[in-house]
This record gives sequence, structure tokens and C-alpha cells, in this order.
Amino acid sequence: MIGKPLNTVKTQLHRARLQLKAKLEGSMQRTIQQQEVNGMFQQMALQYVSVPASFSLAIEHIDENEATFVWKQNDIEEGYYIKVNRQGKLLSLSQPVQLTEERKSTDELQMIAEQFMTTQYADALDYFTLQEVKAKETSDRFYYKQLVASVPLLGSWCTIEVAHDGQLINFEYRPYVVTPPHVPATLAETAPILQQLHNANWTTELQYISSNYYDVAQSGLYVVYHSTFLYHSFDAQTGNDLSHHDEEIEEIEETYVPLRVVACDERHTTLENIIGVPPSMVRIRETDIDDDCIGIVWRDETYEQPTDKSMEQFLFDRFEETLKATVHKETGELRGFVWFKERAGNLSLHYAQCEDIALRFIQTYYAPFVPYLRMEVKESTVERRHAFFHFALFVDETIVQGEFFRLSVNKKTGFVDMLMAPRLSASVLHAFCKQPLMPLEEAKHALCDVEAQLEWDKRYELDDPVDMLIYRFKHRGSGNRVQCIDAVSGQLIVSTEW
Repeated sequence: MIGKPLNTVKTQLHRARLQLKAKLEGSMQRTIQQQEVNGMFQQMALQYVSVPASFSLAIEHIDENEATFVWKQNDIEEGYYIKVNRQGKLLSLSQPVQLTEERKSTDELQMIAEQFMTTQYADALDYFTLQEVKAKETSDRFYYKQLVASVPLLGSWCTIEVAHDGQLINFEYRPYVVTPPHVPATLAETAPILQQLHNANWTTELQYISSNYYDVAQSGLYVVYHSTFLYHSFDAQTGNDLSHHDEEIEEIEETYVPLRVVACDERHTTLENIIGVPPSMVRIRETDIDDDCIGIVWRDETYEQPTDKSMEQFLFDRFEETLKATVHKETGELRGFVWFKERAGNLSLHYAQCEDIALRFIQTYYAPFVPYLRMEVKESTVERRHAFFHFALFVDETIVQGEFFRLSVNKKTGFVDMLMAPRLSASVLHAFCKQPLMPLEEAKHALCDVEAQLEWDKRYELDDPVDMLIYRFKHRGSGNRVQCIDAVSGQLIVSTEW
């Protein structure tokens, strides 16, 4: 600037001020326009629900395809959830049920559901067919699907839940297709496919099976015959196996050893003391996870809620600086926890020291499991901050598939930062009693109740996903997935999930 005439300098400064002013005005104008767009979509959403004044807007997320809004009350899980497309048509709705004494019939509730659906999508019932009605404690849920060749499409459906007094409390819509996918002129015979299942590799396993999810008389340990071939799928036109099994996967032989006995720690009795929750953290949420467990969340009392109401920020806020735990409802037993809040420390523990901490934790708080536990032998983990340990359950030298303890120990603090515990209680292990097994070939007679049933499936091998008609193994009576064969009774064990 040295040597330039003063008038030239003044002119440049004036031009810069004008450019900055224009940028600020443009930015302000875009902000106002965005606020107007957000307000317009919010009004679209609010035509479907009446949000009480005590609920505040938690999510306001708008992109090129749809707009999502959520209103919540403090940290209560249940709230008002609305998603609309760019035309204001409803895609998803969820709101709390307002219990009343009124009770309408299922037929009346179905009429309410269909009237609501056709108000949004006038031609919906020309494409959707009612497939199932599930009666719940305070509502009925109606499942509509688009059938092509009498088989439901995977991605075209509508689910509507109506409270017994007629209030619509849940709505989920996935668009029907006007041009249906190709239906093969001829279908492959299913007998050869079923024969492959019969001839497949079957193994004897010990599994914990819950009556909440499978058709067993009671939850417990079952010796079963199992084959991964049950999960294969087949091209309905050619009968070719579509599962990825061309390359042989080398199975890694896992080695387990009995637990080394260590001195137990002082046994705490409260969740906070067991997990190490400091006084600065408070419980902010308790939520039902399933029929058996609840989830509990802690966070520092001084945590400042973010002002950004985007979906990404909302999901991030569900984890940021939190501690989450899972607890059995009846027994209060700790089933797992994970720290999302970093805890500072100046230690530099070796793997062997972390192993001692993991063993002390297990033997202090899960002593009834110890006779059944074996530790996986592996080389020291290279994670910079954590050491991980895996403890499998064994009964009479047989591993219990899918049930284990997994822990991580923080090398900087010496604290357990993550725990995953088995779904079953130690009493189930104590109660298990060996019984004579039915020979495999005799037990395979149960496969007479397995069918290769048609399904539409999304195939992603090509650039554009396509709907393809396939065969999958299902139970003949219910159409549900088959898990295994009870090796004692010879009965199929079938999923109760639709």
C-alpha cells in the first residue's frame, strides 16, 4: 500500500466495505429464506398431530427429499415424530397414546386406518393388501403390503397402528410401485433345493433359546442340530444357490483355558459403584429395551444441550459424554455397559495387568458363572487405549454358542470401560441336564415341515438394485424362519417373529 495515492486507498476500502455488506445481507437473506422453508414444513407436519406446549422441538431436519421433526419433553423417550416428503405427504408418524375407556372393534379400527391411508395416498388400496393384524394391549397394528405374484415386495408397505379409542398413533409408509418387477414365466422345482438342505452339513450345538423369540415351551439351554444352509437363498427361476459360499473361509481355531483364580475386589452393591459412576453424573433416561431388560443412561449434570436441531446432532447427542448400561428387570443383574465419556488417567498398564483387572471384575460380580467360564487365549491386543478379553461359557466341555462375557480395560485408568454379558442367568446353566439325543438322520424327519417359499428380495450386485424372486427356507405352518432342530425331541425350533 506504500506509495499508493490516498484516494486510491480510500476507494479500495470503500469497495471492500460494500462487498462485505453485500455478503452479510446475502447471508442474512438466505437465513431468513431457510427459516421460512423450515416454518412451512413444520406447519405441514403439525397438521397431523397436536403437540402439547410442554414438548419442545428436538429435531428439525430438512433435506432435498423429506423433512423430519421430533418434539420431546425433557429426556422422556416417547415424543411426537413426523416425517413428510417435499409435497407435505406423510411418510412416518409416531405419537404417545392417550388412554381412554372407549373401545372400538377391530373392524372399526381397520376402517380408521384405511381412511387415513387413502387420505394421504388415494390409490393405496389398489396396490396394498392387508397381510396381518397384531392385537396389542392398547392398540391394533395393521400391516399392508404390495403383492406381486401373490408375494409381498420387500420395500413397498404401510404399517398403521390405531389405539383402541380410534386415535392413530403410528404410521409408516414405503411407496408402492406402479410398474411391478419381472415375474419369471417358470419357476424352479423346490424338491432339489429341499434335498440340498437335507444333505447339508449339520452340527450339534448347545444354544440358549428364549421363549420370547422362538416357539419353545420355556427359555433355556437346548442341544440342537444346526446348519448354516438354513440361511441360504435360491434363484426362483433357476434354482441356483445365491449365497456367497464360493470361497472357502478358513476357520480360525479358538483356544480357551480355565479362568485363573485371582483375589476378588470389594463387592459393591449399587450400579453406580459397580460401574464407577462419579457423583457428577446423573441418570437422564431409563428405557425398556425388550421384555427382559431396561437401558439406563447417565450424563454429567452440567452437560449443555446442543442448539443444533439436525438429525445428525440429535443422534450424536444420544451418545456424547454418556454412560449406558443394560439391566435385567426382575433380578437387577447388570447385563452390560459402555462408557462414551472419556475418563482421563496417567497409567500405562501392560496387557497382563489389564487381564488381572478383567478377571477380578468377573470373579467379583459374576461368581456363579465362573465354573462355566473359559478365557480365550490370544496375543496381546495392539489397541492404544484398551485391552479386550473374551470369556466363553462351557457346559460339560461344550461351548454355549453366542453366550459370553466380553470386557475392555482402559490402560490409562485401569477401569472397565465396556462389558457385554450373556443373556442367560447362571441358574439356567445349573439347571441344564443332559438327555439322550435323537440320531441326526431320524431328527431330519422334522424337515418335512420346511418349505422353500417364494420371497421378493433386493439384489445389489448391479449398479441399480433390482427386485428378484427367490426361494428361502421357511416353516410350512407359520411361514417363519427355522432356527434348528431340537436334538432331544426332534422338533423344529421356529422363530415367532413375523
